[in-house]
Amino acid sequence: MLIKLKIVSFRALGTLVNGTNGSNSVFSVRPVFVAGIKEYRGTVIAALRHQSQLVWFRWLYLAFSQYMWVNEWERIHATADGRT
Repeated sequence: MLIKLKIVSFRALGTLVNGTNGSNSVFSVRPVFVAGIKEYRGTVIAALRHQSQLVWFRWLYLAFSQYMWVNEWERIHATADGRT
């Protein structure tokens, strides 16, 4: 529920700043999710539960990927035939 509230508030802020829905503006505001140590640790524990999938490059991903820490949320609209 809290994440949905943040998404709605970012969309409203984008409307106020840009005067539009924020989707066509260079300065559009999108929600950004930042993980802390607790979330990072949970992800590593989840990866350890799948030992057969934990090959060398996945260890590098866990150690160095920015997506382990910061993600931007962007809505993608699909067409009726399933294409984006």
